[in-house]
Amino acid sequence: MFNKLSNFTAFTIRCLRYLAVEKSIFVGFLFLSVAVALTEGVGVSMLVPILDSQSGGATFSDVPILKYISIYFESIAPEERLQYAALGLGVLLLARGILLYWVQVIGSLIPLRMKYNLTVRGYNALVDVEYPYITENDVGTL
Repeated sequence: MFNKLSNFTAFTIRCLRYLAVEKSIFVGFLFLSVAVALTEGVGVSMLVPILDSQSGGATFSDVPILKYISIYFESIAPEERLQYAALGLGVLLLARGILLYWVQVIGSLIPLRMKYNLTVRGYNALVDVEYPYITENDVGTL
């Protein structure tokens, strides 16, 4: 049990060390992922004015955060409220789509760059080995 835990810890530390080379890309990936989650939350909150205009009253007046959104749209006429909410949802969906695209691109780029760096590192180590060492040893001991 302890051996598995120590191997897992060593593997995790090694992965983080390799990931540190791609620090800026990884931080960008985390930032974009959080931005996607926030746009999802704001998009759901944009449903509040639509539901309020359909019910004719402040349906979400008891919900702590959503009541502030209801108050913001309260002074607008119900027909215009729907238009503004639809426009806001459209802009948010477009922004979320663009952010999701870049999250997918960066999420695919990180493992590819790590694999490339490991391949270059292995190739350089093989090139630096002297020829007699290769001829004396088997493939598994290189």
